[in-house]
Amino acid sequence: MTQTFTVVNDDVLADAINKATSKIVYIAPGISKVVALALGNRFGSLGALSMTIIVDNDPEVYRLGYGDTEGLDHIKKLSDEHMLELRQQPGVRIGVLITDNTTLVYSPTPHLIEAGSEQEDKPNAIVIPSATDAIEQACATAEGTLPEDAEIGRSVVEAEALAAMKKDLEEAPPKQYSVARIERVFNSRIQYVEFKLNKYKLSSMIAPIPADLMGLQDNEEIRSRWRNAFKMFDSADSLQVDIPARDENGDVRRTEDGEKIKIQYDEKAIQRDRKKIEENYLYKIPNYDVVIFRSRRAAFDKAIASFEQKLKDYHEALKQQVQESVDSTISKLVAVLLPLVKKNIPERYLKSSFTPDKIGDDDLKAMLTEDLKSHFGDIDTISMPVIKLKYKDVSYETIHDPGFRAALEQSKIPNNRVHELFSEHDAVPETSGGLI
Repeated sequence: MTQTFTVVNDDVLADAINKATSKIVYIAPGISKVVALALGNRFGSLGALSMTIIVDNDPEVYRLGYGDTEGLDHIKKLSDEHMLELRQQPGVRIGVLITDNTTLVYSPTPHLIEAGSEQEDKPNAIVIPSATDAIEQACATAEGTLPEDAEIGRSVVEAEALAAMKKDLEEAPPKQYSVARIERVFNSRIQYVEFKLNKYKLSSMIAPIPADLMGLQDNEEIRSRWRNAFKMFDSADSLQVDIPARDENGDVRRTEDGEKIKIQYDEKAIQRDRKKIEENYLYKIPNYDVVIFRSRRAAFDKAIASFEQKLKDYHEALKQQVQESVDSTISKLVAVLLPLVKKNIPERYLKSSFTPDKIGDDDLKAMLTEDLKSHFGDIDTISMPVIKLKYKDVSYETIHDPGFRAALEQSKIPNNRVHELFSEHDAVPETSGGLI
């Protein structure tokens, strides 16, 4: 008994074409060399055998692997020789093969991205024992119908259009594929994420003090080993500020009287927010990296955006306080370092001096102040915390690594989820050379 649901590939199509006795109707996005040769072998039977061929002449069809240009060239040449119109239907993405009274409707395989099925329990086609009048009428294959009466394939593939299509493929050739070399492609429900927060610990920031400001410019050995630095701020406690409270959409919350609601924010609050994001969205895999469920990416991105807004508000509120603190610190440093600098003026300070080895006190103080400011850095860069995010997919080799699998079991990912994190299926790989 003939099955209704079945598997169709080029060999199945060629076999059906070879057995046809009275009628062949081939409709598909493209045509392979195997199918084209089978059709070509039947041209000698034209007259007793009617034949209709409808394809899409779009170069994208062949980039996707719905056929190959060798097949199209072959069938076009034979069609012209036998005065059979090779018809076209832009955008057609289904396959139909009518041989005598049997209709086969199938899903053509784009070989660039999948290998196609070879197993009967993975069907891609339906067999209709008798070709219906509606299909024949729609394709204009019934006796007494003309292509202009058809729903599809009303125009023919002209030689100029075929040449233009081939030129397009030469300029942007299709990727090469091999149905003989099936690859296992996997999907992962997790991916690696690197989530770092930099430059938020102002209480631990230091500024380098150049060795020549300490009178060490003439001692090369000591100067080369000098690593002195100065703590820029007294403590984190003095860096607490008020920032606007915001709702989940990022809008500033207000009282009934329209006043902005404020919340206190500091380094400890930043650490709490960062830790909360890590606890809510990320998993640490022992001896590996941190991962996130892909299903949580949208929520994670929203949480990061909210966190970034808080950090911007913190930066804006903190700038004035940081500026005042930096100015005060530099002023104190200048008072301490100026006597040392006056005794041993750095050579770089003398570059713009009008006298060989002297600089006035006011000028020296101004130069020392600017020098220290340059080492402390710009206020915007000093007080602006930076979030660093980097995503990376889990590799195929990693998911089959026993060590990684064991680490997943040891992580805080629920055990009933660990075995559902990855799936695999067959696909056709891109090759670096010719077709294999």
